[in-house]
Amino acid sequence: MALRDWDVVGEVALRHVNGQEIIVRKGVHGSLPAAVAVWEAREHQLMQARLLELGRLVDGAMGRLRARSTKTGPVA
Repeated sequence: MALRDWDVVGEVALRHVNGQEIIVRKGVHGSLPAAVAVWEAREHQLMQARLLELGRLVDGAMGRLRARSTKTGPVA
């Protein structure tokens, strides 16, 4: 995402993400584009962490399924 994807009103940037309204102010970052970039980087890190956790869960479930199928025969 870039600042052009946000609604800018004065010194505030607004955006709707997953049904939530996100409001970013320039604050200590000095400029609105810098504040938006910081928010986007943090959101990217959170999404990566969530996807990594989901991958671990799926890998664990597949491992259990694979282990069970070798004991009982192929899963139809």
